[in-house]
Amino acid sequence: MTPNIRIPFIIIVVALVAGILFVMSTKIGMDIFDRMTTTVFQDAEIEQKGGIRMVTAKDIPNADKGFDFSAEIPEGWNAEYVSGSRAINIYDPAMDGNSNLEKSQILVTYFTAPDFLTLSTVNIIERKQLVIHGRPAVSYVIEKKPTVPAFTSQPSWRNVRHTVTDIRSTDAVRSTFYVFAKNPALSPEIFQNMLESVRFGSSAGTSKSVLVEPMEDFAKRVNKKPFGIFITPDNSPTQPERFRGYHTGVDAEIYPGEENANIFVRAAAAGTVAFVQEASGYGGVVVIKHAIAGKEVYGVYGHLRRSSIILNVRDAVKAGDVIGTLGAGGTPETDGERKHLHFGMYQGEVPDVRGYVQTKEELKNWLNPLDFF
Repeated sequence: MTPNIRIPFIIIVVALVAGILFVMSTKIGMDIFDRMTTTVFQDAEIEQKGGIRMVTAKDIPNADKGFDFSAEIPEGWNAEYVSGSRAINIYDPAMDGNSNLEKSQILVTYFTAPDFLTLSTVNIIERKQLVIHGRPAVSYVIEKKPTVPAFTSQPSWRNVRHTVTDIRSTDAVRSTFYVFAKNPALSPEIFQNMLESVRFGSSAGTSKSVLVEPMEDFAKRVNKKPFGIFITPDNSPTQPERFRGYHTGVDAEIYPGEENANIFVRAAAAGTVAFVQEASGYGGVVVIKHAIAGKEVYGVYGHLRRSSIILNVRDAVKAGDVIGTLGAGGTPETDGERKHLHFGMYQGEVPDVRGYVQTKEELKNWLNPLDFF
């Protein structure tokens, strides 16, 4: 081959290689893009599915009548009775596994005794005394003894090291003790939130303990704009007024001298954060999906200083957790409104942060917070 022919041939080869690399890089880039966008959409789906729901043992088909408790579990989880181990299996259907037991996140059993007991089939690695919602409790880290056969009719993770929490349900001499076993892979926060939501006996089926006032002296502070009042710029008890419609929540006012004070706003009940933004008419606003009296309710907390809010969407909160502080009156922190808390309770499939609606029919989707405090 002569030099004159070799040079064009080399150029052609280089061009072909460059073309192949371009196609490959483009495909790789598209794959990466596809993965990125898929992740974004998956995260969005997770965000929309976030929340909690209540499960009551007596409502679980064929459950042993000795179970008499309720608890709040992540939305989308299910519960079933496992007769082979006389246990209630709380599982996540979205997890990998060939059976619900292999998708188990929490396994609940019970025993009746004068005091806390431990099984002879396990080694106790750690023991810690607790109080959970006013009830004596003990948390154990346990591991099945090597000489003991694998537990039957139980998740496989029960055969390895994991945590269990026993709670004494009554003060009777012989009490029912509930045993909550945790999948080692489960988030400690989810497990702890579930434990704190547990109610026994006549309290089963109710929400977490007594609701916590979103502000100190909350009910006493609602003295200008109660729930359902029809507001116009002319009749409003607060002036100047720019809104018109039926008030969807209640306004908790500040006391004299609190104009420059940090007024903390707290979660009225346990739940999952659904919305954190600045919104017209509010300034900073937080929406939390609560389970109250067995119902899913969106709590709307408006007129908060945005910079004081450290929560993010999908964060779990406990009753009484600080959400933020009230924004300064007449500033962008409250969108120019006076310093106060607007608190609403909305029942619906998605959050609704409107402070006013135009018809009584629309108002039916809202609850009067003072019915709960």
